Amino acid sequence: MTVTRTAHFYLDFISPYSWLALMQAERFATEHAVRWDVRPVVYAALLQANGLVGPAEVQAKRRYTFRDILRCAHELGLRLSGPPEHPFRSLEALRTAYLFREEPQALRLAGAGQPSTGLSETMLARPRAVVRRGTPPRSS
Repeated sequence: MTVTRTAHFYLDFISPYSWLALMQAERFATEHAVRWDVRPVVYAALLQANGLVGPAEVQAKRRYTFRDILRCAHELGLRLSGPPEHPFRSLEALRTAYLFREEPQALRLAGAGQPSTGLSETMLARPRAVVRRGTPPRSS
């Protein structure tokens, strides 16, 4: 693939929409000759800075978001199981993703693991181990 342009890819693992985007990112990049510039963000901080609350904090938004994610995953042929708990602390995993953001496999690393969280089990449970090792865990 000859990359003709770079596009920013903002994500927070807490957002199931980030997971949906991650599941399509490599194919999209190949089809459109794009290189992703991975930019982890803290979604809660963006909401707070703009005086907003997250969809999970408003019952009607939470219901709509849940149905919309299920619908989108179904249309894309993706199996959605959800994280063990929500909300969960994603900061350590975001920091780990930031450290490896320039690696060619950065999006694969971010999307590996538990469906809908975008967190690999290693990043979620032991992000410091990933950093100490100096390389992202291999994804299948």
